Amino acid sequence: MIKKIKCFVLLILLTGFLFSAKVGTLPEVMRPDNITIFGNELYIVEGATIYVYSLTDVSLIRKFGKAGEGPGELRATPFFPTRITVSSDYILGETRSKLVYFSKDGKLIKEKRKPNNLVMGFIPIGKNFVATRMHQEEDKLIYNCTRVYDSDLKEIKELYRQKWVQQGIQPPAIKLYMIMDFTNYRVYDDKIFIEESAKGFVIEVFDKNGNKLYQINRDYEKIKVTGEHEEKIINRFKEDPVIKIQADQQGGWNEIKKFFTMIFPDTFPPIQDIGISNGKLYVQTYKVVNNKEEYLVMDLKGKFIKRVFIPKFVGTPIMAKILGTRLSTIDNDRMYYLQENIDEEEWELHAEEIK
Repeated sequence: MIKKIKCFVLLILLTGFLFSAKVGTLPEVMRPDNITIFGNELYIVEGATIYVYSLTDVSLIRKFGKAGEGPGELRATPFFPTRITVSSDYILGETRSKLVYFSKDGKLIKEKRKPNNLVMGFIPIGKNFVATRMHQEEDKLIYNCTRVYDSDLKEIKELYRQKWVQQGIQPPAIKLYMIMDFTNYRVYDDKIFIEESAKGFVIEVFDKNGNKLYQINRDYEKIKVTGEHEEKIINRFKEDPVIKIQADQQGGWNEIKKFFTMIFPDTFPPIQDIGISNGKLYVQTYKVVNNKEEYLVMDLKGKFIKRVFIPKFVGTPIMAKILGTRLSTIDNDRMYYLQENIDEEEWELHAEEIK
């Protein structure tokens, strides 16, 4: 009996218990684009508006932001939602054409024009930034290149490049890779973490100037892509809000799908996404057990801590995720996510606590 109890306790320590709860409702929010947490505040971006809530009781503290192209204004579209990064000193908003610095109470500090519309996903690190740029080589292949930029948004160094999910520009020769293995990167403790799942279970870590510090490698289970997986992925793709807009403009799904050839790999990539909080690295894989998704929790050097399975929830739309926005975030051993309550016509904040 004692041996069985010890085994049960060990199982708890290795896999983690999750306690899920609705944290509160967000009556002000209609169509959220992304969320983030800093300290005890929850930030939700909707169009050009930034809502700031208390994480304690989910009460609205303040909101700011104005749509437009003028100083301090944000121009958001379904094809390029506003992104924000929050620090102790400022809030950085990014649109397709510029970076806007706000004080914590929403006052304009300054703006920077982006070098071009193909550079996106700016995250400050020291006086520099890390961002990605779409780039087409002479071989006609399109790459998503992760690079370090200086304070004037001039490129310093390329850190990683990966083939983009869409190749070709003329239908019907456009190839669309349906399991969209795009590059995810995070900044934490003045370090850049880039997952490079095209190489395997690989996460490379750089300093703020783009000098490589170390690499995390891990053996992984290859998960076969089945016909059932393909059907679910296509259906989710069809229902993505941005894809539906494009389909409506072209006369429906049957018309838009003529523009490209859908391609599926034999197996899923080893890494789906990464998050960092409280000195821990959370790696989301494609493994699903009993409708729960696998997350590997490691320290920042890659030492394994535990494996957890979080119940699947209606996540970030596909095209929004490509552009680097999320309707979920990890903070202090909790997965926070937005869930639409269709019956009540309101958005809710939920949390899965990892114990």
